Amino acid sequence: MFYEPVKDILSAAMKLLSNTNAIIFDLRDNRGGDPQYMTYLFGFFFDKPIHINSVYWRDRDRMVEFWTTAEVPGRKMIDVPLFVLINRRTFSGAEEFAYDLQALKRATIIGEVSEGGAHPSSSFVVYKDLRILIPLGRAINPVTGTNWEGIGVKPDIEVSSDAALTMAAEKANAAGEKYREAKKSRILAKYQECSASLAEAEKLFQANNAKAGADLVASALKQALEADLHTQASVNRMGYDFLEKKSYPMAIAILDFNASAFPKSANAYDSLGEAYLRSGDKARAREWYMKALALDPNLASAKKALQEIDR
Repeated sequence: MFYEPVKDILSAAMKLLSNTNAIIFDLRDNRGGDPQYMTYLFGFFFDKPIHINSVYWRDRDRMVEFWTTAEVPGRKMIDVPLFVLINRRTFSGAEEFAYDLQALKRATIIGEVSEGGAHPSSSFVVYKDLRILIPLGRAINPVTGTNWEGIGVKPDIEVSSDAALTMAAEKANAAGEKYREAKKSRILAKYQECSASLAEAEKLFQANNAKAGADLVASALKQALEADLHTQASVNRMGYDFLEKKSYPMAIAILDFNASAFPKSANAYDSLGEAYLRSGDKARAREWYMKALALDPNLASAKKALQEIDR
């Protein structure tokens, strides 16, 4: 069971890193912890749930599988280059972190061969202060069919612990630059696709095919928002650009989409109201200005517009 404050910390860290071009996890001297949280953290690095590890418990004669979390808050980083540093003192859950990502070919492991503790154990009292540690489970990676017990995790790039970070930084800089260029190319292609769709939508409006035009606007802008090409503010500015050109159907379609995409934004409804008002449809303008005021009773622009409508 997850301890929610830990999830909050992980989510905050991933939000901070969401725009980076490469990530280095430093697990040197890390002695492990609860591997359950890897299922949550790894969810940021895969587009769908992935089976990362299993543990067979001999005392219960059952297998427990660990899968990445399907949904995580914020942006996923499914193709951001990952690097993991390990050394001779990296142990247990920290080793699994490196081993699982390596098996899935999702990260480059750099450093020294780790200590080699893969089997969950429990401590038992033998006599007074004499205790014995006995493994009760066995980790079984779904890719390799085995684990790192007794042999450790072998790095992809083996260097001394002291040199690992320098090596990782060099590799991350190179991989990050390549990732950044590929990302820029993808964004440019998507931006051009969005612009072409909007141009086609404008032609549909001009041909009096309003429904097809509005549908194309909504589809293009939805994809643009999902790809982080646009924000609520930039879509709003786009709507006003069409208003200035007196291309009212396009402006209304764009601003209507924005209001639908951001239903808690008083400004989005206020802008949609203005689009209808400029097009001459006072009744629809009133409807959206009232919606804006319901969300923000102090919105001066909506109040002023309603006063003008009622004159």
